[in-house]
Amino acid sequence: MSIELEHDNRRRETRLEFNAAYRFYVDGGTYIGTLRNITRNGAFLGDGAAFIPTSSVAGIGDLYITDGDRELVYKAQVIYVQFAKEGPFPAGAGVMFIQSDDQHKALLDKLIADYQRSKAI
Repeated sequence: MSIELEHDNRRRETRLEFNAAYRFYVDGGTYIGTLRNITRNGAFLGDGAAFIPTSSVAGIGDLYITDGDRELVYKAQVIYVQFAKEGPFPAGAGVMFIQSDDQHKALLDKLIADYQRSKAI
């Protein structure tokens, strides 16, 4: 099985299709679902993220990503919300990671690399 990677001129990092559970806490709300894709800079939150109100765009919250027995926690800022599927665009929310220290990037790199290896088998 191959991993589908996408890179276009709008993105600084390669986007990886990635299905992992998440919990996102922002502006007093709790949103639970499945990540749809991830980069070193951010992620697209599917499912429950479509219910994040537009008033939370630019809001900063705590994003918990669970992959097997690992749980990573990141500060993330809501960049946009898509309430319903429109053409090829699914419902959900785009978030940008606002932690940029080397330790967090290394953990995220390891999570992505492990996922790529598991899907390549």
